[in-house]
Amino acid sequence: MLEGIMSQLHKEHPAPGMTTAEHLAWMERHDKLVDDVLVQMVREHKLMMADKECHP
Repeated sequence: MLEGIMSQLHKEHPAPGMTTAEHLAWMERHDKLVDDVLVQMVREHKLMMADKECHP
């Protein structure tokens, strides 16, 4: 799931004719998506590491 989201985020680019305000809004939305994906990755990593500690 995360791989698909990250792939999509890498493909997305702002439209060439955007105003500065539209471009900034696009960047804020894009940054939030990237942050959300990174938070999810950290959460999954912690779960995997906790599982390894419980089941060596």
